[in-house]
Amino acid sequence: MKFSDDEIDKYWLCGLSPYDLFKNTRSDLGLWDKIQDEKCKEEWDALPQEKKDEYGYEFELMMKLQSMVYDLDKSISRNKDKLMQENQYGKIQLSKETIAQVEKIR
Repeated sequence: MKFSDDEIDKYWLCGLSPYDLFKNTRSDLGLWDKIQDEKCKEEWDALPQEKKDEYGYEFELMMKLQSMVYDLDKSISRNKDKLMQENQYGKIQLSKETIAQVEKIR
């Protein structure tokens, strides 16, 4: 098996598989059937950075993580807006401290 084989987890080769990181959380990405092989990782790690750049695996990981951050930021924003609307219309009562904290992170 080589690190470039289709069944190898390229994210894991680069040091972080989001499929492992968020398992059993709200951000769980679902089933990931790629293999995490130590020999392939050693082969990958032995490459000079210029060769790694040619494969583009690190760039793909960066793009995946950026997409996840974007999606989570949108979700957080929607939930903040919903919370503020519910508070504004009296559905829930928040303390002044809680409102200040929400405004601070908004």
